[in-house]
Amino acid sequence: DVAQDVIVREEDCGTDRGLEISAIREGNEIIESLEERLVGRYTQKSVMHPETGEVLLPADALISEADAKR
Repeated sequence: DVAQDVIVREEDCGTDRGLEISAIREGNEIIESLEERLVGRYTQKSVMHPETGEVLLPADALISEADAKR
């Protein structure tokens, strides 16, 4: 596996491809939770509830701590 750190120094980096985010694990231990990694990022597209289809967050929304916990 290859890992790369990315530092975005602008509010909008200009990409339209997005990134898939997951928890960082070392073996079975969670080093950084998904919630911690989501806070402060922006959604690329609307985030939908997988069962109900309800829009949880619109596209281009800043993800807060409360949003990340949902």
